[in-house]
Amino acid sequence: MLEKYFLETASDEELRELFALIESYPKEEDLEDLFIPVFERIKKDVDYKPEEWESVVADILNTRNVVPITARRSVWQRWWVAASVAAIALSLFLWLPWKNDPAPKPGLVMVPAEIPPASDGAMLTLADGSQILLDTVKDGPLVLPGGVVAKVSGGKIVYEGNSETTTYNTVTTPNGRQFRVVLPDASVVWMNTSSSLRYPTRFTESERRVELWGEAYFEVSEDAKKPFYVSINNESEVEVLGTKFNVNAYDNEPMIQTTLLQGKVRVNARSIANGSRQLMSQAVLTPGQQAQIEKKKVNSRGEPVLVVERHANLEQVMAWRNGVFHFDGMSLAQVARQLERWYDVEVQIQKGMQDIRFGGSISNQISLQQLLKELEFMGIRGRLEGERTLIVSP
Repeated sequence: MLEKYFLETASDEELRELFALIESYPKEEDLEDLFIPVFERIKKDVDYKPEEWESVVADILNTRNVVPITARRSVWQRWWVAASVAAIALSLFLWLPWKNDPAPKPGLVMVPAEIPPASDGAMLTLADGSQILLDTVKDGPLVLPGGVVAKVSGGKIVYEGNSETTTYNTVTTPNGRQFRVVLPDASVVWMNTSSSLRYPTRFTESERRVELWGEAYFEVSEDAKKPFYVSINNESEVEVLGTKFNVNAYDNEPMIQTTLLQGKVRVNARSIANGSRQLMSQAVLTPGQQAQIEKKKVNSRGEPVLVVERHANLEQVMAWRNGVFHFDGMSLAQVARQLERWYDVEVQIQKGMQDIRFGGSISNQISLQQLLKELEFMGIRGRLEGERTLIVSP
């Protein structure tokens, strides 16, 4: 299958099987032993320059994080995957001599410190405005005003028991941080980077209501007597009884997306002109559907536009929860916004590149520098200026 791949005669099914096998190998040494004789047989029939290979052999394991999700034959995708395979095939020749020579050579520019992927962490803001950095709280109980008891552990805060009074807490995740909130009714909210969730420490007898800015995945405890409401950026609202759904409502994204995985929800689009919250349109979703509200678009009557995508890309929607970047069909501008939130950087794109389209998926548990190596296979080069500015060029 490797020979067929390099010679461009592999079928889609063979490509999928090939990369599944590559993923299954626990050690890169085993792959090297398999790839070397194959490479020796076919190297005269493929056209890759040594300097192109050298740029991708520095980190062998990361080449196995690239998982093509389709076998489309566009030029950039063939190069992206071929470079990954070539890197592993040639690693024995190009990488082994470097192992015992880690010291930098005189005159070389030192590479900036690795920028890690997002990790657990958040800021808790109490009703009186005081704040607690949850990153620094040791595992154990946390006694809050009003008799509220919460426990912080394993990247989440859990509210235990009933508080004496109803107060509001807000959990905020900055760029580069994620967190989980277990609400008083045992509903769980996974918060993505650069997001905020405001909620009561005790739900009323008639309803459960929270407010979200950014992105979060909800698993709501079923309670037919207490409907659950999520107010989204004060622009729309999700009404549920018991379900699993994802909401993406970042300020710098063009639309609010509510995607249903399980159960049933009603999405309400509201006008907030002149401080009013008048209901304009609504849609009931079934699993696999996505409600889309375009932020800057209204119909002829000045009402917000709500569109239902009946076959949402659930793999892409849930990628952040599943530990991957899912770039299929995304523009470079969309990818850049994800990188800014995930790695806490500012991305500057050279003119004319914003609409370049991507495909495939890759682990989001690697450093920014490791990710940039993979993007080079697609003709995209990124360089860091200062500590947190990423310049993207062809």
